[in-house]
Amino acid sequence: MKKKFLLLLLFSFVFSSFAGVTGKIKGYVKDENGEPLAGANVVLDGTSWGAETDEDGYYYIIGVRAGSYKLKCMFIGYREATADIKVKVDLTQTLDLKMYPDDYVLDEVEFVVQKEAKINKSKSNSGVTIDLETAKLGGQVDVEGMLKKQGGIKTGADGELHFRGGRSGEVSYNIDGISVGDPTTNTKEKPVDIDFANIQSFDIQKGVPNAEYGDALSGNVNIVYKIGDQKKTSGYMKYSTDAFLGDNKFDLQNGLFSINGPVPFFKGNNKPTYFLSTSLNMENGFARSYKDWKNNSDDYYEWDDYDLTGFGFKMPQKRDNTFNLTLKTAWDITDNVNLTFSYTRNNTHQYQYAWIGRYSPESAAEVSSETSIYNLNLKHVIDQNSYYNLIFSYYNREYEYLPLGGMKPDEVVPEDSTDVFIAGVHDANNNGVFDNGDYEGFVDRNRNGYFDREYFIDTNDNGKCDGNEYFFDANENNYWDGDILFDSNNNHKWDYWDEGKAYGGYVETESSILNKTMSIGFGRDYTITDLAVSSFDLDGVSYTYPGESFKFRSLEGKMFEGYNDVNLDGHYVQNLYGGNATFGNEPIMDGDLWFDTGEPFIDERRWYLIDDVAVFTKNGRWDDATPYNGAFTIPDSLYNYYADKYGMAHITGDTLISYPAEDWCDLRSSRGSESQPTPSFNDKYDEGSWTVSTPGYEVKFDEFEAYCSLRTNFDNNEPLGWIIPPSANQDIVFYRGSYVEYKAPREQYENTTSYLDGITLDQGLVNGENLATWTDQNRDGMFEKPNGLIDEGEVFIDYNYDGKWNEESGFAKPGAQIFTNYSNNDISVYKLKFDYTNQINKANLVKSGIVFTYHDLDYYSLTGVQSKYSEEAWGKIDGDPYPKIGALKTVYKYSPIEFSLYLQDKMEFEDLVLNAGIRYDMRRHDDDATDYYNERRDDGAVGYEDKLDQYTSRISPRFGVSHSITETSKLFFSYGHMYQLPSYTRVYDSDNKPYGAGNTIIGNMNLDFEKNVNYEIGVENQFGEYLLEVNGYFKDIYDMINTRSVERSVFKRFLYTNSDYGKSRGIELKVEKALNNNYRWNFSYALAYAYGKSSSVTDNAENEGNIARKETPLNWDERHSINAGFSIVYGKDEKLFDIDYLDNWSISVNTEFGSGKPFTPSVDYYLPEIVSQKDIERNSERMDWTEETELSFIKTFALATEDANYGNVKLQFDIYNLFNKVNVLSVYSDSGKWNVHGDQYYEDNPEQVYYKDYHANPTNIDERRHYKFTISYQW
Repeated sequence: MKKKFLLLLLFSFVFSSFAGVTGKIKGYVKDENGEPLAGANVVLDGTSWGAETDEDGYYYIIGVRAGSYKLKCMFIGYREATADIKVKVDLTQTLDLKMYPDDYVLDEVEFVVQKEAKINKSKSNSGVTIDLETAKLGGQVDVEGMLKKQGGIKTGADGELHFRGGRSGEVSYNIDGISVGDPTTNTKEKPVDIDFANIQSFDIQKGVPNAEYGDALSGNVNIVYKIGDQKKTSGYMKYSTDAFLGDNKFDLQNGLFSINGPVPFFKGNNKPTYFLSTSLNMENGFARSYKDWKNNSDDYYEWDDYDLTGFGFKMPQKRDNTFNLTLKTAWDITDNVNLTFSYTRNNTHQYQYAWIGRYSPESAAEVSSETSIYNLNLKHVIDQNSYYNLIFSYYNREYEYLPLGGMKPDEVVPEDSTDVFIAGVHDANNNGVFDNGDYEGFVDRNRNGYFDREYFIDTNDNGKCDGNEYFFDANENNYWDGDILFDSNNNHKWDYWDEGKAYGGYVETESSILNKTMSIGFGRDYTITDLAVSSFDLDGVSYTYPGESFKFRSLEGKMFEGYNDVNLDGHYVQNLYGGNATFGNEPIMDGDLWFDTGEPFIDERRWYLIDDVAVFTKNGRWDDATPYNGAFTIPDSLYNYYADKYGMAHITGDTLISYPAEDWCDLRSSRGSESQPTPSFNDKYDEGSWTVSTPGYEVKFDEFEAYCSLRTNFDNNEPLGWIIPPSANQDIVFYRGSYVEYKAPREQYENTTSYLDGITLDQGLVNGENLATWTDQNRDGMFEKPNGLIDEGEVFIDYNYDGKWNEESGFAKPGAQIFTNYSNNDISVYKLKFDYTNQINKANLVKSGIVFTYHDLDYYSLTGVQSKYSEEAWGKIDGDPYPKIGALKTVYKYSPIEFSLYLQDKMEFEDLVLNAGIRYDMRRHDDDATDYYNERRDDGAVGYEDKLDQYTSRISPRFGVSHSITETSKLFFSYGHMYQLPSYTRVYDSDNKPYGAGNTIIGNMNLDFEKNVNYEIGVENQFGEYLLEVNGYFKDIYDMINTRSVERSVFKRFLYTNSDYGKSRGIELKVEKALNNNYRWNFSYALAYAYGKSSSVTDNAENEGNIARKETPLNWDERHSINAGFSIVYGKDEKLFDIDYLDNWSISVNTEFGSGKPFTPSVDYYLPEIVSQKDIERNSERMDWTEETELSFIKTFALATEDANYGNVKLQFDIYNLFNKVNVLSVYSDSGKWNVHGDQYYEDNPEQVYYKDYHANPTNIDERRHYKFTISYQW
């Protein structure tokens, strides 16, 4: 005995993250008279597990893998006794057997397998082992769905799970005995999607677990994967979809395939087995999918193909895509040695969703991760009483978060380098957005008739700026940058549409560009004429941009507009990080389009001084006579160069430049002044200058601009002059010239005696180049100015497909940059464990062990890919791949170590079971992290004031008792301390951040364990087919993570600290009726209280350090909840009404009810009652109650003949949220409603009236009614 205890002390270690995967069987074997049979052999059929009864007929088998078995008992002179039994993780199953002599006359019916006891007396907490077959009959197919149906487990607004009032992330998920998950994330979430088809055992612990479980404050989920059958190969496949079922569909496609059996080519009884499963799930999600604003159909946005499996081939994607691969092999090398290996791969590829960006799919963040889990387990059974496990595991997760539709940070144009697009300046069609492509027009600042980034005087005509030639240094780099940077066809001039990398697309002559047809929005085709005029300053605005900005052109059905190419990359990249570029009205072509060049004139080539440089060119404007002080001198060498070029006479010596006014066509105008009520000549040139944005400045342009357009058809036989209008258009007058057509309202000319008599509209036109025009959008013959509203005939972009024009709606415009963070993490966790289990005597089962955990954390995250990072201000980060990018950064590469041990004793007596244990947990920072902290502390950095504890550790006791009141009832009680380490990002979040940059939070290497002190008491009773369980729990959680401000002078930051407190109290009631007479039902009720100082780890920072002093309901606090289910089940050959084919089916209904979660109201919520904000407590009001009912129908068809069995085909049809209940997840504080603000809000913010569609955010509610159809085949 002493040797056994010495051995226990030597190996009394194990880590909490290694959970149990085995159970125990015990019982008595007696003869027909009730006398014990000593020496009987009890074995599990098909395995090497077994035992021999002692003198009392008692037997036990430890270390049995969870699952279903057939137990056999053999004794010489007695008939073999058999029974079916289910082994559950960490529990003892009791099975007593009675044996009869070979010659004993016995009715065979007495060998019926005894029914499984509903009450397990070895369990001292309220954990539950899910009966997978019963769950499947009820339509449950996955782990997450089953968890949500358990009493005491709440679902938060973001879908996260809360066990008995705890925060999310306080649950450990254990797969094949190993806790899996990313230790750097802010919460522990489910590591992989797991289908019931892959599971052998599924156990949920909500109360106080045994000492072997740790690093989880609120609960544990234990999952054991299936292993293959040693005797036969079998398989399973299924396909699920909702593609043709209802409007509120997820657009779901799900497939699964698994196969298992003995590994081929092995002989003997102990063949190695395998279980292989792979699944693929793709869905767009209800109310969580993007729509393409370019496509007004009901189709979802189509994403690019992606290599989801990692096997080198791409496949179509939806918004949320998951691929799983599971391989598990087991080999009984000998009767005492077993080797198990498992591999799990989980790949996800998602596009993050935000309601605000519903019509901006191209800027959704692309999120991908690849998780791999390896587990190698060697089990050695020393003897019937003891065994040990040697386990090595490796976990790796590679995660990347790409903003702006999948862009790397260095692919994003910085915010201060984005191009400038100004409505009213560059917006040719006045629709508020930049349209179509990189290939743009320009504003010809130097009036040389072609585009050049920096113009020059090419005196030697070599196409280059060299020697002492005049040039304008736009970017002040002391050399000429002109067309050499952008001339894609190498002809040393701008060709309207250069092909290629810069401003390319098409090379056309000037005349061929005229009179093109374009299509805008979803409307009809429109004609814009003469938009190719290169010599006009079309906007009449004086620019201060360096170099030349761009203007619009029309070509091949597209509208090309101008912009200021700030970053000089030849591509338009709009600033969509905020402001009106992100939000605003739906774009419209507002008003008729006109181009205000003024009255027709002859644009002579003249000398001009531009930025003190003499240029000989057309300037696109009408020039009056040179004023007396406006003359300037030109050197003869420069003058004679252009004289040769344009056939002018040479001059000798410098000459003084002075000109008369240019010729123009004086047209009748009623717009010249208020004193001119009717169209008349004013004997002056009317410039076409309009500046809408200038207060008090009258928009003025000539009738010629308003009512003239280029003729599109040239028929020399058509008469010119005034045209008699058709009878339908008596209010319109027409004039046809050689190049133009004039159309105007008759009423404007009723009082005049002459209609432009003696005036030739063709006068002043030079090949049509200098003609201003307009586009009559609604073709009513009337010119409409832009008015900011949608008018009849005007085209708009219908972003939300409601068939009407919407002013600012709250939705981001297409292309808006909503997600601007970036992450790239590579996280690895290595674990090595040795554990030892010994049945010391009949009463004591002792488990112990040790584990060493090594982390390799490579974490990189930055906020604001469009922002610039200052290494000078916030320090250089070694190995930073993007040293100049990002507003805030979290970067660390550390290797902390964790070490844990435990000792657990299960003491089983006749009517009493005691579980007593103690565990030790320790964490150590690596030397690099320690050195960094000490260096920052020596530098006096804010947040590093405290001395670092490189080691931190805790000891936690666990105790539980189960007392059998009767054979069918028990009382249990448990008490324990549970500890959990904070995520490593909260520990190591670097301080390379600006002070006061929002509520900047930095990590704290002194963060300690969070602590939960938990009591639980309950009673279970079995009444025949019924099971009743009532339990109560009492939880206090100390040292929870929150933040506190640290300030020094003007410097302020927030630091993660162990400073919060929460508590949870509750009573749970559960009643179940076992399946009998073809039906079963279950009912559970929970009365719960979850209070604390804050619901979030960042609550204090979010509230600017205003720390909550009072405990209030937490966000997931729900006073009453009910879960109920009812199933009708007809097994094989159990026919309803004795009708063929009405066997082997089931129908189930499951309902979840919640009384409503809390929210914090604002003062407007209580209107008209006047309430002060300081009198409103946090979470003092309740949202509406929730209810969700699921209906599932399953029908199985056996594919069998008298000679062979070909498996089963199963059809399953599920309806979720059967009654289509609106289940609210989040509300607006001023109304208490999910879809609209209060009246006062819209009264105070009238522009928000147009945001009501945006406010009706469907992510504020749970999924409405939807359907799923599944077909599966098992053989």
